[in-house]
Amino acid sequence: MIQGNVLQERAERGRTGRIQQGDWAALPSTSFGVAYVHGRSSHHAKPASSAATGCGQGKAVVRRHVGQRCAVLGKVKPGSRHGVAQRVGEGSRSQSGQQRKQQVRCGEDGGSHPGWATARRGRAGTFVERRRSRTQPACLYTPFGVLSCSSSLYHGTVRVLVTGATGFLGGVVARELLEAGHAVMATGRQAERGERLRAWGLDFRPADLRGADWAWVLRGADAVVHCAARSSLWGRWSDFVSDNVNVSAALAGECARRGLRLIHISTPSVYNAAGRTSRVPESTPIGPHFDSLYARSKWLAEEAVRAALPDATLLRPRGIYGAGDTGIVPRLVRSLRSERLPRLTRGEVYTELTHVRNVSHAVRLALSGPAPGVFNVTDGETIPLWATLDRLADALEVSRPARFIPAPVVEALAAGMEGVARLLPGQPEPVFTASGIRLLTRSMTLDLTRARARLGYVPVVRPASGLDEVLAQAARGAFG
Repeated sequence: MIQGNVLQERAERGRTGRIQQGDWAALPSTSFGVAYVHGRSSHHAKPASSAATGCGQGKAVVRRHVGQRCAVLGKVKPGSRHGVAQRVGEGSRSQSGQQRKQQVRCGEDGGSHPGWATARRGRAGTFVERRRSRTQPACLYTPFGVLSCSSSLYHGTVRVLVTGATGFLGGVVARELLEAGHAVMATGRQAERGERLRAWGLDFRPADLRGADWAWVLRGADAVVHCAARSSLWGRWSDFVSDNVNVSAALAGECARRGLRLIHISTPSVYNAAGRTSRVPESTPIGPHFDSLYARSKWLAEEAVRAALPDATLLRPRGIYGAGDTGIVPRLVRSLRSERLPRLTRGEVYTELTHVRNVSHAVRLALSGPAPGVFNVTDGETIPLWATLDRLADALEVSRPARFIPAPVVEALAAGMEGVARLLPGQPEPVFTASGIRLLTRSMTLDLTRARARLGYVPVVRPASGLDEVLAQAARGAFG
């Protein structure tokens, strides 16, 4: 008997596990009970086992066991160039000299999930190649007892759930994943926007994730992109904990139990108090001090995700903007229209932003292959922040910020305004916040080396065109 954790460890290291004909290998399961070996850590709810069995005449049979059930996933016979691909419960064979892909239906509790099995020739003999979906590596079982798993086969359609899909980022991610050919499920709290998502062809599931029925929300998913969050520079700590920390921890735990991939959208705001501002890498030490409640909550959310699902992908996009923005640009528009925003620095501040389509692009890249760990994401080019604010003021036909007031003075006043607002329940977000003032006066650029090397990330939208799009929208009154 070769234990599953041994085979899994070999697969994680990119090695080939060798088993004897007739041996059973206990392998991890997914939420649908399908046994497979993959190149990442496994969290599973139900035991499953699989075997490569020699059958007298050189046949290789791959079986799975879930509870008391056993189903043949693939069978290979010598004599045909590409063997036999057999559908579960059926006897469909390939024609001589052809390779056929068949849908394999595997499920638990009456549910079904598409997978597929093929048979092909290899140097060491005839292989059965199977994967639960095209997001998982293929595992090869041979009549000679050789088992190997490839982590390079993460391509094709993914059934992906996008949280926060009625928001700015989540909506763009959901639509672009759908356009890329994925089967997209979406959650959100705004019913009207949810109906528009349905009209585009998404499976919309209205839900408040603070009390979600996770079995229903996650039903049928292979992967989750967690965009939902309280993204504000001002608010109550209890709200940040509920929306950012607790929801992220619960979702990561559910993904771990079901064997789902998770792409978690975080923020480089966690770097703001780290003391480094130029080409900040993901390895920068973070905490225990943060410059906003939002940053602290997002860091705690990251920690919770890593604890539950060590192979999760965490993206840190800086300053997300674009058509339909509900965060950065509307806040700047309000400040400029109030004509109370002073000039906070006598020099220019160079920083990086991230167009929403670049974030969506990074998500698609992360879905296409194993991508554990943290990745910075930006447009890859610095912009002059105050010159851009001047252009925005011109588009709005309001006065450019001209009166100079030292940033520390304005920051102190903003902190006082926040304190007063917190003492008066129901008050709207102050026009200025201390952390918002700091964003306007401190340069920040991120190191994208890791995203470029491991994800193959290259921005698809440059700041010149992305900002032109936003300024044109602002001129039309799109941001209020």
